[in-house]
Amino acid sequence: MGNRTAKAPGPQSLSDFVKKKEFTQEELKEWSEIFKRHSGNKEYLTEDEFTEVYGMAFTGDPRPFIKHMFRSFDSNRDGVVDYKEFLTGIGCSTSEDTKTKLSWAFQMYDVDGDGLITKHEIISIIRAMQCMINQHPTDEEIQQTVNDIFRNLDRNNDSQISWDEFYKGVQKDPKLLEVLDCEPQTV
Repeated sequence: MGNRTAKAPGPQSLSDFVKKKEFTQEELKEWSEIFKRHSGNKEYLTEDEFTEVYGMAFTGDPRPFIKHMFRSFDSNRDGVVDYKEFLTGIGCSTSEDTKTKLSWAFQMYDVDGDGLITKHEIISIIRAMQCMINQHPTDEEIQQTVNDIFRNLDRNNDSQISWDEFYKGVQKDPKLLEVLDCEPQTV
């Protein structure tokens, strides 16, 4: 079993992003308008509405990847993304703070939420990302990428990546951040 002593830090609060000036007032207004337009003035976005927000930005089929994004934004796991979750997710995924951004990426890759990333979970995200940008690598190419990631991050060779392994490994090799980056495109 992997090292479960530390999970990725949870999303920061919306007020933290405002205090750190990660969002300008203009950006908040723009995100608010986008949220309202797609939610039909409800206080939440369904997965289909969330897909409408992000689906416009990609050339391929974004639905598999957006399903993962929706899961990572829906921090209370109630099946919808409210405005606070929406902005917090955007703030985490686009943050200039490396630890915040890596925490969001870790949670994205940790599909089952158990605090560990498996090869199967990474394959799922990579396939979704490739589908989104209309690229179709071979199974062998994907497996090679996953093997490279695990060779660099899975320090105890237990076929799972803990938050500590993920964070420390990406800090040592910033090229991994490019491979693992799942930042949504600006709408």
